[in-house]
Amino acid sequence: MRKLAESDLLSLERYARERPEFRARVMAHKKNRQLNVGPNVMWLFEDRVTVQYQVQEMLRTERIFEAEGIAEELAAYNPLIPDGTNWKASAGENEILKTRCPGRDLTGQKGRNERPCPVTASKPSICSFGSLIGMTASKTPMTMKEKTGLGSATAS
Repeated sequence: MRKLAESDLLSLERYARERPEFRARVMAHKKNRQLNVGPNVMWLFEDRVTVQYQVQEMLRTERIFEAEGIAEELAAYNPLIPDGTNWKASAGENEILKTRCPGRDLTGQKGRNERPCPVTASKPSICSFGSLIGMTASKTPMTMKEKTGLGSATAS
């Protein structure tokens, strides 16, 4: 799949107008791309549509409109788009956990969750939920061992 470019994104103003329809389409699209893994975790198999939604939402939430900020978001999220030889997934709370523990932040972070880091089918590993969640605030990938004390593969 082709990676996202700045020209693929909507301006903040246009996204605000089109968001309800776009969001409804993406939520319907995501339903067939989710897999519950145990009682607490859900994997979302990413594609260009799901990643564009995430980028648009980050731009909207953080009020990012300058080229440098947009480029940073694209650099953070584009690795989640499969290249045709692999699958990529991000991990999140499954619906069961959301109803049992509303408002719970499984990342242990205060504030918004950090950027996702892909789980690739070509690099399977055993790891905990926390190791799949994200990157540090400096956007430097952490190893699973650094993040959780488990495993040794680098989340990439």
